[in-house]
Amino acid sequence: MRRDRALRTVGELTADQWGLVTAAQAKTAGLSAVDLLRLVDAGFLESVGHGVYLITSAVQPEHLDIKVAWLRLEPRQPAWRRHSIETYGGVISHGSACELHQLGDLPTSMVEISAPRRRTTREQGVRIHRADFEPADVVLVDGLPVTTAERTVVDLLTAHVDGAHIGGVIADADRRGLTNRDSLARRVDRFTASYGLPRSASGRQLLEYLVEQSGTEMPIEEAARLRQEGVAQGFISALALLSENENERADRISTERPNLQLSKIQAQAISSLAEQIAKSGALDSIRSASRESLKQISTDIHNTLFSGLQAQLISSLTERIARDAGSPKIDNHQISKTSRTAACRSPATKTKAGSSNRFKQRSTTGSSDDSPSGDAR
Repeated sequence: MRRDRALRTVGELTADQWGLVTAAQAKTAGLSAVDLLRLVDAGFLESVGHGVYLITSAVQPEHLDIKVAWLRLEPRQPAWRRHSIETYGGVISHGSACELHQLGDLPTSMVEISAPRRRTTREQGVRIHRADFEPADVVLVDGLPVTTAERTVVDLLTAHVDGAHIGGVIADADRRGLTNRDSLARRVDRFTASYGLPRSASGRQLLEYLVEQSGTEMPIEEAARLRQEGVAQGFISALALLSENENERADRISTERPNLQLSKIQAQAISSLAEQIAKSGALDSIRSASRESLKQISTDIHNTLFSGLQAQLISSLTERIARDAGSPKIDNHQISKTSRTAACRSPATKTKAGSSNRFKQRSTTGSSDDSPSGDAR
């Protein structure tokens, strides 16, 4: 065959399979072994595996060794015709599937392929497993049929791969949403005893155990921890800012109206809460540290001239604690209501007892209200 025609034929064959062509495909298209050798000698083709060639004008594809091994399973069939369980010839699995999915750090020097019938190969660096597949167990990755992340985990457990490496695969797959934790737990519960857990252990317990062995965290727990840390840091920053602004305001009011000292007390309560949370470094401390401080803040609001903007900020912060940190819930409606009421009243004006059972309204009578301990009698 003339070189230009042979080159055009090879180009058509390689267009839909990563720039690769097998000798069997070329022969089916009318090229002889001599034609292929001439193209290699002329620099148009490069041998990349036994009976597999790469057109030199194409960029070398990723995972070349895997693609070459897969093409060699059914060398006469072009990749675009191998599109179902019956025609795949084999499915990329085990460590090679992890490589294509980019899961974990499983060390592998072999191309691993699973086939529905027993097959052997003399090619070094290729291992073929015998396995049956359902269509739901296979997904296309870069044009290759690959076991899903969930099926890959099951295959690795079946092959008794080191638990720590499987744990890394599980964590990565879960983090990227490639597995359903409940479904995976049901499929792996039969492996609990194989990995040292009691037979009564559940599949979910096995997943958590394997991930722990890998030194990582299950993504849900990790996300919750990061979310909580973010909430704590944001809460601390907001309290610190509020404390700073309130201190300035308290100093100004104390200078202008010496009888109003409660703003100073309130600022100290906010500052104390922020300091306690910052020192502990753990969001759980909010549950205990904030209980009395927040109660002090909300009580002080009843007896001080507190701006509407600051009242809304306190309400927002306490609501955020109750929702995100599990702190004792604060009656934000009552806080906002009593804050607005306090802002409109004179310090010498007495307030009526409110209906809230959690926070008591107290009367304010001039200088005797300089301390927050004067409850209404």
